[in-house]
Amino acid sequence: MKKVLFLLFLLFLLISCGKNERKNSKKSPLEFLDVEKEVKIPAENIVLLKTDMGNIVIKLYPEKSPKSVRLFKKLCVNGFYIGTSFHRVIPDVLIQGGDPLSKDGNLYNDGTGSYEESVPLEKNNLKMVKSAVAIAHPVGDNNGSSQFFICLRDFPQWNGKFTIIGYVVDGMNVVKKISHLKRGSGRLKEHPLKKVKILEIKFLKDWSR
Repeated sequence: MKKVLFLLFLLFLLISCGKNERKNSKKSPLEFLDVEKEVKIPAENIVLLKTDMGNIVIKLYPEKSPKSVRLFKKLCVNGFYIGTSFHRVIPDVLIQGGDPLSKDGNLYNDGTGSYEESVPLEKNNLKMVKSAVAIAHPVGDNNGSSQFFICLRDFPQWNGKFTIIGYVVDGMNVVKKISHLKRGSGRLKEHPLKKVKILEIKFLKDWSR
């Protein structure tokens, strides 16, 4: 009888552990990385990013940077960017976003994450001027993925060094406000202490102010 009770007790423990593991897996801080891999890419090339501080409207140029624009549109439509924040800001210079790790609450790893897919540098005749939207890539690496930045001034020295995918056609005032967010110090000197997130993304057929 004691052996039977002992075996029942062990069975109960195993079932309880399994339930706890399932609960913990549901609460995984990295569950946001599980996004739809294959989606229909929208034909529209105007993207509206709704953020905590206002809207940013971007006109994309797929004829100039086909691979990079396709990946950007894919990540817009599959929900990858929803909840990410602009993790790097330099006042009146640039803002940068697109890192999935900006969702996990740890400021120190912001800027180190990316999507699993990457694309090579696509050189074109688009210029790195104020309002340019370009794909970010690690120093010394020509590949890019989910991270992107928006320029707040001209960078002629960067022409041909980053893939430009489009330009902000409305909302540069929002970009400027984000760039002036209060930042940390030391390792966080370019990281805003306030999270400005991408809340919603819409594809538009046309845009007029």
